[in-house]
Amino acid sequence: MDTPSMSSDNQPTKGKSSFRQYLATIIVNLGTFTYGSVVGWSANAVPFLQSQHSPLQNGPITNEEASWLTSLLCLTGIPAVPLYSCICQRYGCKVGGYLVAIPFIVGWIIVIFEDSLTTLYISKFIVGFSSAGSFVVSSIYVRQTEEPNNYKVTKSKLKRDGFIYHTLL
Repeated sequence: MDTPSMSSDNQPTKGKSSFRQYLATIIVNLGTFTYGSVVGWSANAVPFLQSQHSPLQNGPITNEEASWLTSLLCLTGIPAVPLYSCICQRYGCKVGGYLVAIPFIVGWIIVIFEDSLTTLYISKFIVGFSSAGSFVVSSIYVRQTEEPNNYKVTKSKLKRDGFIYHTLL
């Protein structure tokens, strides 16, 4: 394992070490970009699901159903935060990262093959749970591995940019 080279005052020097930290931070924050795409999907899909051309077998959804569809993302995040925090603490961020990625994949597969509102609710539940987990896992991982002077800049910028980027798409 490479250790960063040290200067005469025992401070890590910039260079290869910083590049690896930035790269790891970008990779671990891909979940944040996925969260942005989930929010962006809702903004575009709800008007379509409420139209007469809705692909759902029950026809167009009502305003109340649309409200639940978009709210499930946030509601399922509430129990996910302490759960993923415990997982990272007990099993490590690598396991936590895998447990974030798998529900994202399952949730999007459900969206692709959805044909009813119930399956969309299930998908949003799963993806919302995983979205909250991605914020927890990435925060803990970056905090543990990043040099203190790089942490605030990279973490806050990536979270903000990932959310804004996909929401605008």
